[in-house]
Amino acid sequence: MKRLTKYIAGAAICVLAVAGAAPFVWMQGNSAMPGLRVNGISVGGMSRDTLAALREESDNRLNTLSLTARYGDVREELAFKDIHVHYEADMEDQILAAGRSGNLVKDWLTRWEAVLTGVALHLHPAYDEQALIGRVRQMARTYGQDAEGSRPVWNADGSVTLTPGRPYLKIDKERLKEAVEAVLRTGEAGEVTIPVTEENNLNLSAEEYKSINAVLGKYTTYYGSNPNRVRNIKIAAGTISGWVVRPGEIFSFNETTGERAPEKGYMDAPVIVNGKAVPGVGGGVCQASSTLFNAAMLAGLTITERTCHFSPVSYVPIGQDATVSFGTLDFCFRNDLKHSIFIYAEADDQSITTWILGNREDGSEAASVGLVSSGMLPFNVVTVIDPSQKEEKIVEEGHPGYHAVIFQSVRWRDGRVREDTFTSWYDPVDTVVTLNKAPKQAKAEKKKSKRDTSKDVAAKKEKQERKAPVAR
Repeated sequence: MKRLTKYIAGAAICVLAVAGAAPFVWMQGNSAMPGLRVNGISVGGMSRDTLAALREESDNRLNTLSLTARYGDVREELAFKDIHVHYEADMEDQILAAGRSGNLVKDWLTRWEAVLTGVALHLHPAYDEQALIGRVRQMARTYGQDAEGSRPVWNADGSVTLTPGRPYLKIDKERLKEAVEAVLRTGEAGEVTIPVTEENNLNLSAEEYKSINAVLGKYTTYYGSNPNRVRNIKIAAGTISGWVVRPGEIFSFNETTGERAPEKGYMDAPVIVNGKAVPGVGGGVCQASSTLFNAAMLAGLTITERTCHFSPVSYVPIGQDATVSFGTLDFCFRNDLKHSIFIYAEADDQSITTWILGNREDGSEAASVGLVSSGMLPFNVVTVIDPSQKEEKIVEEGHPGYHAVIFQSVRWRDGRVREDTFTSWYDPVDTVVTLNKAPKQAKAEKKKSKRDTSKDVAAKKEKQERKAPVAR
């Protein structure tokens, strides 16, 4: 019995000795600890050379990855290779150091854990911080500029494709950098939300962007070479261009363009006041509103506010103008179509063209705008006395007024019809004759002057006769 007890005790000691030494025996000096996983990959027993090859393979994989930064419809890709995401050269040393801390008890426990359940080690990739900062700054600069609206591309088949455009976004650069770094540390592709503190987005939503594919209405007007007037028209065209009007919304020309003021670049150019051309800031803007009025009618939009000029204008047929004056006269229309519309305007040194773009489902089968009736309104001749006037008579020529009615007719393939009339009254301008004296007074003075002249002639004749020699 004693012999059996000794045998069992000896066996137990051997088992314990083997158990204590086993992890150290299984783990070779220049290979990874058995049961070790690094970033989900089993590396147990791998040599240094094999681990170096694994690092190279992991770096190649990182070069294929990218991170997506989003805000609304904005999407920016950050390629890992552009910010040099990689694993450090000491990756093999870190892996081989597992289970070799120098603490015998700790290493023994770690190695047995690796054998029995496995040990996971996560190594974070490194990256070029300056390259990341530069990329974040570049995004902040790009979206920190004024919003740039979408632009149409005219396709050969008559359809339209819009470019994406760019919103204004004030980006929190530090928060964006921190969010990107958190993804990079995982060593996997990911997505972050761009932290924005201020924005101005004139662009279409992703759904609306796809729906704009057809020209619904288009109109062009031409002008002279007055540089200030041309500049004002270009500014107004650029302001309304890119504007989106969704179903049920009303577009206001004055609200969109704002006050026509010098600080916005508007200059003095002729405007019509009481039938006369006088200098005014923003002169010419009415041509932009009139061009838009005609494009909107041809697109089948509902005109909710429109006023004609004091007198007919040369750049559109009579009755087809729409004057505007900030704070008093506006031009407005409502989008009663099924989809959003996109206003696009271009102005050069000779003309302005405005397009109403939308979905081909809203495109009409036939659209026209024409004159229904017109007539002339007579003017008067008015005499004004101005004693301070040096000239005897000054005439300011007037002109007749006009009455005009135009008809908008739009028909869609599904049977819908829009018909509307627009009446214009252009006031006559009287001819004004300004005299420095009343007619009766002038007549009396003329008679008196004639009598005085006769007396002077008679007196002169008598004087000459007295001086003449007497015939002897």
